Order: sequence, then C-alpha cells, then structure tokens
Amino acid sequence: MGKIHYITSKLASENAIKAILKLERSVVGVKCHGTGVGPKGNITLITMATWDGEVYIFDVKINPDLIYDGGLMRLLQSVDLIKVLHDCSSDGANLSRQFGVKLQNVYDTQLAYSVIMEGRGLPPRRLSLPGLCDKCKIVRYTPSQELQRLLNDDPNVWARRPITRDMLNTAAADAVPLVPALYLELNSSIPEDKWEWFCHLCDQNSQSLLPCKKSAKRQPKKGLAPLELPVCTLADWQEKNLRESCSEQHKF
Repeated sequence: MGKIHYITSKLASENAIKAILKLERSVVGVKCHGTGVGPKGNITLITMATWDGEVYIFDVKINPDLIYDGGLMRLLQSVDLIKVLHDCSSDGANLSRQFGVKLQNVYDTQLAYSVIMEGRGLPPRRLSLPGLCDKCKIVRYTPSQELQRLLNDDPNVWARRPITRDMLNTAAADAVPLVPALYLELNSSIPEDKWEWFCHLCDQNSQSLLPCKKSAKRQPKKGLAPLELPVCTLADWQEKNLRESCSEQHKF
C-alpha cells in the first residue's frame, strides 16, 4: 500500500484535489465509509486511491467543508476524471442526500464483472469487493482482530474519533484494489459489444437509490421515437489505447 494522506483541513484538501486532477492517468478509486452508508446513512470518510499508489482520506466528519470549500465536490462531479467504485449505488445516494453531490463519470467494478459474465453466456453475478479481489487474486489489507471485532459489532465505528492507523489502513484497503489492479483486469475483458450497455448500467446504478422527483403525469406525444440508451465509447473513458496495450497482459 502506498502513502496515506489523512486530510482534515481546507488547504490540505485543495492541494490534494489539485494533485489528483493533474495526474497523468485521470482515474481514481473511490470508497465512502460512515454509519449506514446509503440513502439514509452518514458519510464520515471519503477515500481516493490514485494510479501511482497514493491514497487520500478526507475526513468529512471533522470538517464537512472539505466537500465544498476543499474541492471534493468539484472532483466527484468532474466529467474528466473516472471514478472507479464497487457498487456505487449506496455511495451515490448518500453523497447526493448528505452533500448535494452528483457522482459523474463512474466506472462500477461490480457491474463490470457482471457484464463480463453476461458476455460469456453465464449468469451476471454481482460479487462483493472481497469476493472480486479473491477472484482476481488480489491480496487486501487485513485489519487487526480488535478492529475486525468492532467492525462486526459497532455500526458506528467509522464515526469514532480520533481515528487510528488501523482504521486508515482499512479504509485505504477498500479503495486501493480498484485502481489500477481491478480496473485493468476488468477493462481488458469487457466485450466490445457490451460497452454501451455497461456505461448505461454505471450511470443508472449511480442514481438508482436517489429519491424520485414527483411530477405531473403527461401523455406521450404521438410520433416520437422510443428512447435509446446513451452512447458511451471507449474514447469517453479516455482508455482506448490503454485497453489495447494491456489486454494481453491482464487477461481476466
């Protein structure tokens, strides 16, 4: 695991965001931790892992202004930076409700694996992150027995402060495997004819748990063509050349 940057101040957050946005590879792994993360949860930590192994952990419990004044909203909503998450629905819903953040340009590793299985004529299974890491033979950090017990027994463990080194390592371990290991492994195995479908699923999943806005019922106008899925090409992910160069080295 690379160096972990634990961030609580606006200045440190601004510097971290600038560093991330200047990276040669515009891809980061993202994981949110908190109490019951989801539509009714509360995010306390946002972890980002970069291509070169740096890890930035933003403590939004200690300083919620990291989202707005610290630049996190700008990064999470950027259409130029790929955010790699595993099952983005809960994180997306929580970020929207708690901070008004709408995740953009999401690459969901759980959906990527499901689409790969579907492309092979197999049931489109959705594995957990530990299960997918085991499948790809990626070794993850193991928390201490004390922290593992707390994670099992205390739903509010990620709201505890001061935060420990073991907690930081564990938070980082949920983001580090996403980039570049899982991203490369899965990216090289998604069938060409499934990319448009995969992009649609990622966009749909990032908003699947958001509350529906009530609107007046309207009768469809006659003569309108049916809606089509949004088109997403490899160029949209900024990885066309990367997939070609890595396909032989990272066979799933």
